[in-house]
Amino acid sequence: MDKYNLDEEDVEYIFDSYGLDYRDRGIVSYVFNDAYDLGYEEAYSLGYVKRNSVSERYFDFEKFGEDLLEEEQYLELNDGRCVYLNY
Repeated sequence: MDKYNLDEEDVEYIFDSYGLDYRDRGIVSYVFNDAYDLGYEEAYSLGYVKRNSVSERYFDFEKFGEDLLEEEQYLELNDGRCVYLNY
């Protein structure tokens, strides 16, 4: 909770949304500030966008982040932050 500034409500929501029986602090891999931050970081790490490229100027990071939130390993908290869960 301290590492990612999560409150008890956030933790309960994460545990309820997690698809496996295992419940531990290790299920949270990373917390992003919002959908844009999620899309930005994942677009680069997955290789969809390269730094200082033409595609970087036109890539919709927020929409990409919103689409990622439909995947099982991503979860949006009530305050807009996005969590990447370990599976």
